[in-house]
Amino acid sequence: MRAVRAARAIAVLLATIAVTGCGRDKPTDPSGIQPQLQSITPASLQPDTAPQIVTFAGAGFSSGLQLFVTDPAGITTTVDSAAIQGVTSGGFQATLVLNQSGIYRFAVRNPSGTASTELTTVVQPFGAVLPRVSVVTPASVPRSASQTTVLLQGENFATNSSVLVTDPNGALMILTVASLSVATPTSIQFAFAFTVRGNYTLVVTNPNGDASNPITIVVI
Repeated sequence: MRAVRAARAIAVLLATIAVTGCGRDKPTDPSGIQPQLQSITPASLQPDTAPQIVTFAGAGFSSGLQLFVTDPAGITTTVDSAAIQGVTSGGFQATLVLNQSGIYRFAVRNPSGTASTELTTVVQPFGAVLPRVSVVTPASVPRSASQTTVLLQGENFATNSSVLVTDPNGALMILTVASLSVATPTSIQFAFAFTVRGNYTLVVTNPNGDASNPITIVVI
């Protein structure tokens, strides 16, 4: 009789463990798709104290997303949810006040917690004589811990310009004149180690704060 009771107890215990184990196998916090910020419209934004409607295009956006804006002073703010409209998987609009000239960076985080890398854009007054990058050489490089020589060609560079480099993870590095081997009004040359696969964004900034268009190097 004792053996029968023990067998029944063991059977109940095993059944309980099996049911509990099945419950643990069910995902309770599934990760979402990582959003991707790819472009901003209008491409030429001007500083203004009045709100502007900005359209963001990309992929993997979810309703209820958060938009983060880092201004030229390096201050990051979260855009009020009421200022974000028309969210689809491929884009959305946001009403923003961009009242400073310079480089703004944007990033998105979905309700699941997945976040995009930062997208950089330049806000400048209309008609300003700005530095402009027309060609980057090389346009793509292999990932390496060794430095690669990069040549930027364009116009309106200052001899003491800086180069802002944003890596695929959104980390920002500033290369000052001490890091540049060549700096003329039409060309800038420097060496840099591209250690992360993905798109690196380069922007030239002059001492007065004027910034160029961003240009991309693809690291494979």
